[in-house]
Amino acid sequence: MQIITKGEYKQKRERLIQQIAQGALFIFPSDTIYRVGCDATNSQAVKQLRALKKTTMPFSVIAPSKQWIRQHCIVNEEGEEALDLLPDRYVLIMDLRNKNAISQHVTNGLDAVGVRIPRNWTQEIATLLNRPLVTTTANVAGGSPMTSLDNIPSALRKKITFCLDGGEIPLRSINVIDLRKNQA
Repeated sequence: MQIITKGEYKQKRERLIQQIAQGALFIFPSDTIYRVGCDATNSQAVKQLRALKKTTMPFSVIAPSKQWIRQHCIVNEEGEEALDLLPDRYVLIMDLRNKNAISQHVTNGLDAVGVRIPRNWTQEIATLLNRPLVTTTANVAGGSPMTSLDNIPSALRKKITFCLDGGEIPLRSINVIDLRKNQA
């Protein structure tokens, strides 16, 4: 597992994006905590991440753009208003218009997905990849959220290709807005 600073990321950006496209799992800073992710269209990578996290809960994705959200999710008037909140610490739960836009293993069978556009330099990865990224807490089920790379769980260390170092991140909450037509 390689730890990469923001400066090194800028130098190695193309190669790192290629690794993600090929199925790499990676840890990255966000606007709330450290997260672990992968290409949300790569079923093999998503299945590997799900096994690593030991969870059946649906994952959220970081969308490459608001345009991607409009194209692949059902965005009504309320959804358009919610899109104005992005980028920021929001997850918008939306019905999928195009179920093939992400691996079925992301939502674990649901017809809706949580979408984010974080206010963080790592958002650029989804934009450059032009695909959504799975985003989930960088811990194993039941573990504490990770706010620095000093406490990477050993289970993750074995399966992660690289970590992007964003320094210490103050723990912040995420606001969830459920925009599904038939809210559960």
